[in-house]
Amino acid sequence: MTAERASSGLRAPSCPSAAWVSSTRRSITWPGPSSPSAPSPHKNALPAKAAEALDIPRLVLMNAVMYDSWPAPTVMRFRDPDVAAATTPADILAARRQSVIAALARPATEAEILEWLDPWTDPRVARSWLSMAVSADHRYTMALVPALKASAKPKLLIWGEDDGFQKIEYAERFAAEIPNTRLVRIPKSGHIPTENDAPRIAREMIGFFKG
Repeated sequence: MTAERASSGLRAPSCPSAAWVSSTRRSITWPGPSSPSAPSPHKNALPAKAAEALDIPRLVLMNAVMYDSWPAPTVMRFRDPDVAAATTPADILAARRQSVIAALARPATEAEILEWLDPWTDPRVARSWLSMAVSADHRYTMALVPALKASAKPKLLIWGEDDGFQKIEYAERFAAEIPNTRLVRIPKSGHIPTENDAPRIAREMIGFFKG
């Protein structure tokens, strides 16, 4: 996603500056962590200075990276320079196929799997993801914890109970430690719970944002 629409129809830049966020007094929506088919979760991160300038009234996290959950074991191995150097775009595409199948946590047709994998057929995307994996470091998410603990803003966690990438134990810890947090568990769901129970997730989010 290269840009996000504000609730008024305003389009935000793909990497907004603090000045841009401060200049608009309108509500904006920003994407969360990537799915297994997205090139890089960091590309969807709201820059720290922009986040500081933006008063976010409510926060929803869905099977998100938190604490030291990142990098996941499937990503950690690429931090080895020898492993990264020996990895080809075809290797990454094959690994993403396995990740997509696991993340869906339900039977999927070959056509559906191929649709999820489509971005990865571009070698540039594979190389971009590999660069991200090589530099993966949980110090950035750990650095957010003090501010989250100091925040009384309402927070909603939506989590697939069977997520093998971002395990629900992290969500349980977040809900126990971070003020004003409610955890919604989605049974029989993996890393992409919207693929398993989209109607319930929609109801939960609508109710949460309506306050």
